[in-house]
Amino acid sequence: MNELPLSPASGASVWMTLLPGLLAAAYFIGALLVFSVVTLVRGLPRDAEVGPRGRTVILGYYLRHYFFWAVRPLWAVVVKSGNRLVEMTLAHHPLDVVGWDGFYYPWAISIHDFEARVGRVHLPPPVHQVFEGDGFVVCSFVPRPLDFHPEAIPCPYPHASVDVDEVLFYVRGEFTSRRGVGEGSISFHPAGVMHGPHPGAYEGSIGARTTNELAVMLDCHRPLRPTSAARGIEDPGYQASFLG
Repeated sequence: MNELPLSPASGASVWMTLLPGLLAAAYFIGALLVFSVVTLVRGLPRDAEVGPRGRTVILGYYLRHYFFWAVRPLWAVVVKSGNRLVEMTLAHHPLDVVGWDGFYYPWAISIHDFEARVGRVHLPPPVHQVFEGDGFVVCSFVPRPLDFHPEAIPCPYPHASVDVDEVLFYVRGEFTSRRGVGEGSISFHPAGVMHGPHPGAYEGSIGARTTNELAVMLDCHRPLRPTSAARGIEDPGYQASFLG
């Protein structure tokens, strides 16, 4: 019977490889025990999520607070100020906040947490922008109040995007500017192609106060080329829907 010898040196290297993981596991297990004792004495931390969520997700709520409490000493944020890098140690995770305001966002955000801008008259699509990448932007159209000027026409005006290809994914809701689109529909308008509300939608939107639409738009500065899969689901009569 052939056996491979295991030298003491190779065994030590295995333990050295496992050591960081073992130390991390020991740290989080110890922190869980300490956090459990603190929770029993002081009660579960309370914040704005307790009321809306109720006690049905108490385990997830408990673990969420434990996680942020356990890694509290580990959070360091490096901020660039001019030519200097300044490190700040926070007592909480930098993303553990109620909301975001400004131009810096986490990598992922729920579309249901996006707050749309509302104006007296119709605002252009860029106000709905959520993310910007290399050569593209992502906009979210969410339920919101509509234009509130007495003579405002809430429906978007006919337009052509002269510098971007536009892809719009209709998630759910009622889309006042379109007929024949529903949940899961996708529209593609190449740069320079005129598009807008279907006949009658413009006049029908007058007096509307709110919209419950939910949609995501992708504007690409470089031309898009439909794949064979996209051509397989294409509606050949879509362009005729603008004729009435």
